[in-house]
Amino acid sequence: MNNITSTKKITFGGMIVLLSTVMLYLTIIIPTNKITLLVISSFLLSIVVIEAGVSTSIMAYIATSIISFIIMPNKGISILYILLFGHYPIIKYFIERIDKVVLEWIIKILVLNLSLYINYKFFLMIIGNINIDIPLWGIVILLQILIIVYDYIFTMAISYYKNTIRKKLR
Repeated sequence: MNNITSTKKITFGGMIVLLSTVMLYLTIIIPTNKITLLVISSFLLSIVVIEAGVSTSIMAYIATSIISFIIMPNKGISILYILLFGHYPIIKYFIERIDKVVLEWIIKILVLNLSLYINYKFFLMIIGNINIDIPLWGIVILLQILIIVYDYIFTMAISYYKNTIRKKLR
């Protein structure tokens, strides 16, 4: 789909916006799988990066963010998508163009930590103080592990799409 027309790119981006918005809305209906549905909505955006390019994926990200913020009764899910999950496929694309694995990992971890910090501060403003029985250093270590696992799974999903699903769709 790399040499597709603008109309096809817009149509493809629109379909992904619809699917991503549905995934986000399903977090209301299926409350036990919120993170999974957020990850799926984020992964759908990586397909746009692969098939229609970065500019189309940025527009799809913005559209999904706006639509989800308008229609979602739980704004927290929209904020998680906007500040953490939604932009990651686009950022990942640019970071992985560096082609130096150690530097890529450092930047990914820094970007995701910054996103987590912004989310944390935002939710503190809304909710107030959060009482957690785990020490802060334990949470930070756990989050670093989750960031690495998240990126690894995300990379495997992209590889599976490129090497299996994409070939079958052609």
